Amino acid sequence: MKRILKTFLVAVLTILIVSQSSLEIRATESMSDKVASGSERASQSNVEEEGMTPISGKDVNDGTYDVKVESSSAMFNITKATLNVKEGKMTSVITLSGKGYLKLFMGKGEEAVKKDETAFSKYLEDETGAYTYEIPVESLDKGLQCTGFSKRKEKWYDHEILFRADSLPHGAIKTSASKAHKKLPIEKVKLDDGAYTIKVQLKGGSGRASIDSPAKVTVKDKEATAIIKWSSANYDYMIVNGKKYKTINKKGNSQFEIPIVAFNEEMTVIGDTTAMSKPHEIEYTLKFDLNSAQVVEERSSYTKGLLTIGALCFVAVLVGSVMVIISKMRKKKDE
Repeated sequence: MKRILKTFLVAVLTILIVSQSSLEIRATESMSDKVASGSERASQSNVEEEGMTPISGKDVNDGTYDVKVESSSAMFNITKATLNVKEGKMTSVITLSGKGYLKLFMGKGEEAVKKDETAFSKYLEDETGAYTYEIPVESLDKGLQCTGFSKRKEKWYDHEILFRADSLPHGAIKTSASKAHKKLPIEKVKLDDGAYTIKVQLKGGSGRASIDSPAKVTVKDKEATAIIKWSSANYDYMIVNGKKYKTINKKGNSQFEIPIVAFNEEMTVIGDTTAMSKPHEIEYTLKFDLNSAQVVEERSSYTKGLLTIGALCFVAVLVGSVMVIISKMRKKKDE
C-alpha cells in the first residue's frame, strides 16, 4: 500500500513539474512573439562616439532646451526634441517622423512585455498631426535603450537613442560637468621642436570675448603649448585638460600658457572671469589650425650680439654728430 501511495505521489509531482515547465515555455514563447527579432529589425548603428562622457540631470541647469537626438535606426527617426530639466530630473518630448508606434518604453522589448500600461509613453498628436511622446532621460551623451510598439506588427522594436549634450546652448551644462575637467592624452604633433604661430578659433560664452590669433605656440618633444591672450584683463585662471592654469603676466590683458590637447578639432576649456559681480566660470572651445603653422625664426646669440653692437655704434655716432653740430653752433655764435 505504501509503495502504491509513493508511486502515486511521484506521478502527481512529475505531472505538476511538467505542467509548470510547459506553462513557462508557453509564456516565454508568448512574450517572444511580442518582441521583434534581430532579423525583423532594420540595421542598427552605434549612437555613442569615442570620448563621450555621460552627463546626468544634476549637471544641467534647470530649463527647457531644444536638443538633438541620435537614433540607431533610420526607421526610428526623431525629427524634433525638447529637453526639460528640473531639480536634476530630465524628460524629453520627442517627435517621430512617422506614425508607426503606438507607445514607447525606455528599455528593451523583453522588459516592456512584463510591464503594465502605466509604464509606457503613449503618443499624442501635435498641431501638425505628428506623433509626440514624453519620455524620461537618464543621461546625455549616453546610448539609451528605447523600444517602440508597432501599430501594424503589434510587436516591440528595440532601438538605441542618444541626447547630444553639445547640441544644448552654451550655459546649459554646468561647468562642473565640463569636458575641460577630464584629462585626455595629448596629441603628438608632427612638427619639429621650436616656436610657431598657429591660427586659433574661440567659441562659447556670450560671444563678446576674443583671443589673439594666430597664437604663439612652442613645440617640445612633439607636444605643443600655446600662449592664449584674451581681449580682457579680467580672466584669472583657465582649466584645461583637468588642470588649472594661472595668468603668466601681471599687467595688460590676461595671458595663459596652456597645453594643446588636439589640433584641427575643438578642445573644451574653462575661463574664469572676474568682470561680473562675482567670479564666474565660462566654458569655451579652442580650435588650433595645424595647417596654418608658421615657423618663428629665432635669432642666434651671435646675431643678437652683432645687432646690439650695431645699435650702440649707431647711438654713439648719433650722439657724436649732435655734439659736433652743437660745438660748431657755439663757435659760430662766438664769432
